[in-house]
Amino acid sequence: MSSEPTTPTPDREALLAEALRERDEYLAKVGGCTDGNCIIVKPKGMHTNGGCRCASSFVTMQRFAYASNRFADAVRALAGDRP
Repeated sequence: MSSEPTTPTPDREALLAEALRERDEYLAKVGGCTDGNCIIVKPKGMHTNGGCRCASSFVTMQRFAYASNRFADAVRALAGDRP
């Protein structure tokens, strides 16, 4: 990892915003469990309060890890670091 902070530039900020948009869009497609405290996607409007069930779903967590890794890779690339 680089020890020097990277100065934000309009190009970097746009790329970061695009990476975040892509992550949010992907997670919205994955969907959550509709619980008010869902760790994947916070529901809008009516929801349940029984506790998030996403962590017990192998497929949901696999998709969440995929989205998180892609986002982390994009941020690392913008920061000039490579995994």
